[in-house]
Amino acid sequence: MDCELTPIVSLNVGGKKFTTSRDTLCKDGHSMLARMFSGSLLSRRDEKGRVFLDRDPKHFRLILNYLRDGEVCLPASPLELQEILQEALFYQLDGLRLAVSLQERWLPNSASQLRTCISEQLQSDGQLKNAVDLIVDCAFGRSPYSDTRQIPAQSTCVDVAVRESAYNPLHPQNQLQQQDETLYVAFQQRIQIKGETNCELFDAKHESHLLHHDGQLSYDPKPYGVDHACRFHIKTMQVYRHHCVSALSAKHQRWRDCALYIVKHINAVKWALDLCGFRDVAIPVHSMQVNSTTDGAQSAVLVNIRFSVQLSL
Repeated sequence: MDCELTPIVSLNVGGKKFTTSRDTLCKDGHSMLARMFSGSLLSRRDEKGRVFLDRDPKHFRLILNYLRDGEVCLPASPLELQEILQEALFYQLDGLRLAVSLQERWLPNSASQLRTCISEQLQSDGQLKNAVDLIVDCAFGRSPYSDTRQIPAQSTCVDVAVRESAYNPLHPQNQLQQQDETLYVAFQQRIQIKGETNCELFDAKHESHLLHHDGQLSYDPKPYGVDHACRFHIKTMQVYRHHCVSALSAKHQRWRDCALYIVKHINAVKWALDLCGFRDVAIPVHSMQVNSTTDGAQSAVLVNIRFSVQLSL
């Protein structure tokens, strides 16, 4: 264990001497170097007392510059990038590993390879992975696991739209009310994800369940999982969430969740697509309206989201 903890450190990396500060080596607290030079990891010494690292010294200067500055100028050579990536993995420098991945721009030649890349890079965020998967499926085809399906090196665009509205088809003077609240008797829901290869569409009308009791009209509580005595306390938004969220099939709920996730986490989705090798990623938002209440009008738009995902390989 390195017990002296002197501020200046001499290293022997594969037979080549390097001198730097202990603060630099400990800059990335999650790295192997930080653990070694903070005294929590055993280190080997050469005959002159220098810490010995049995690694090729070719890229160690670049690693020190990355630790000093937090960024680094990477070479264009794919071979050198692979060598630096190996060193970043050995020293457990996640930031450098990410920088090399973005610089290298690995281009998959099949949808299977692309899906594997996405899976490996996005394991920690299931929602983000689902969103990227859906974009790739619509942009490049419904057979993402086919090794023979080639991904064209071209620009593409995926258009996404979610619109959900509540409405009362009756004339305003005959609209149904309970305790001064308009009862919306129907909900229209449309989810569309359109790519150059695939178009996913869900278009449905959901009818509310109503009942009369002693001359009063209210929502029938049974379909919404509440007690009959509480029927007058059921609000339109509860009914809306039942029809347009909870009661959706798993597939349609995934589409809806992905669309809402993307529009709320645009930077994260752009980063993920960039990390997977896509270029020129842009997500222009054309409309973003998400309401939490109804306004008592004859119709009310609750969700109106439209955006595009533009990317190229």
